[in-house]
Amino acid sequence: MKYFLIFLIILLTGCEKNESISIVGENNGNPIFCFSSSNICKNKKVQVNVGITIYELDESGKRNKLMWKIYCNSKKNKDYLIDSVEYSILPQGWIESAPAQKIIENKIYSINYSVFFYKSKGIYYYYGRDGVKSSFKIQ
Repeated sequence: MKYFLIFLIILLTGCEKNESISIVGENNGNPIFCFSSSNICKNKKVQVNVGITIYELDESGKRNKLMWKIYCNSKKNKDYLIDSVEYSILPQGWIESAPAQKIIENKIYSINYSVFFYKSKGIYYYYGRDGVKSSFKIQ
């Protein structure tokens, strides 16, 4: 029991669990997503083990269409560490299992089932896990 408690304490204190995703820019109309361990994008790389999955949602919030799916297939731990990803551009060591589809204005999308975004009149709006709405205007 003693060893189990020590293992559990190490596991709970050593794992990065609060992955935050935000939109920090765009390139040719494609959003650039920032991955961070806090609500502020700090350009500090975080480990993303589950990959990145983006779905278009229907009006009821159900997944309607797979828009893009990528995952890391590298044996190098450093390739799992990312700080930002441009939509449709693969990070080094990553594989695309579903090619990127065109982002359409006024459609709602989910990133890894927790962050939601849409584009309207050149502005990307996104909602994080905490329900806070933010926006990024395309210049």
